[in-house]
Amino acid sequence: RYYYGFVHIIHIAEEDASLSLATAWGWTEEAELAVGYVLSVLWLGIAASGTRIFHNNYAQRINSEPSSDKQPPKPLNNVLVPVLWALFSMLVVNATQYKHAPGLYNGFAVGSYVAMASLQKMDNSISRFALVSLIAAGWGLTLTPFFVGFAGKSGFTSML
Repeated sequence: RYYYGFVHIIHIAEEDASLSLATAWGWTEEAELAVGYVLSVLWLGIAASGTRIFHNNYAQRINSEPSSDKQPPKPLNNVLVPVLWALFSMLVVNATQYKHAPGLYNGFAVGSYVAMASLQKMDNSISRFALVSLIAAGWGLTLTPFFVGFAGKSGFTSML
């Protein structure tokens, strides 16, 4: 959101409603929010996709062993694992009462969308998911000024 100040337009990020309208952000606040957003996208994209890849590799190894008496594990839901990681991450951030927590929550949303990608369409490597997470975070930062007030920015960003 943008508000007119006495001298120039004051930018209040849509991700952060904790500051009053009279507070003008400095570039350090903007940078802190942007870095936090990128790190939260990377964190969730890597952690959730890593969990899915580890489980998938374990299931394939059990299925490929002919003399194994072990029951193969049930397949993981593509949506469940990223959502659980996002909820866990939100609980941890909420407990810290971090002032830019809503920006991190948006990053967790984009990271979980990235981690929901099909393992058959992408290689089973965490580095690929990290690269896609970084691209999604960059798109999110690039599109933020154009999507002020648009509720579907996180989903739209991760689908690009």
